[in-house]
Amino acid sequence: MTNVDMREAVSLARLTAVLDGDESGAREVLGLFLKELPRFEEALRGAKSPQDLAKALHKFRGSLLSLGLATAAEPLSAYETASTMALVLDTQVVEAACALVPMLTRQTEAELK
Repeated sequence: MTNVDMREAVSLARLTAVLDGDESGAREVLGLFLKELPRFEEALRGAKSPQDLAKALHKFRGSLLSLGLATAAEPLSAYETASTMALVLDTQVVEAACALVPMLTRQTEAELK
């Protein structure tokens, strides 16, 4: 499994800039993302088929991309492609994707303080 480079961290300042200086809006977006992280993990762990996993990975990746976290989203794209073509559920993919959740949670909480 690919190691994810988390140097590209969740950034309130970057998101505020993208939102034309709207820090309140950026905080709201990060707050919503923080609430969604456990749901992403539930969807990944609850996948019953490779196709379910691909859908969960796609949604998680989209959220990361919307926050400008392309580096973190990159392996999810590869995992999604592999899951789409797989015949059996790959638990290594599930674990690798779920490993992002605690890191992203810590980063997002730190940015919201």
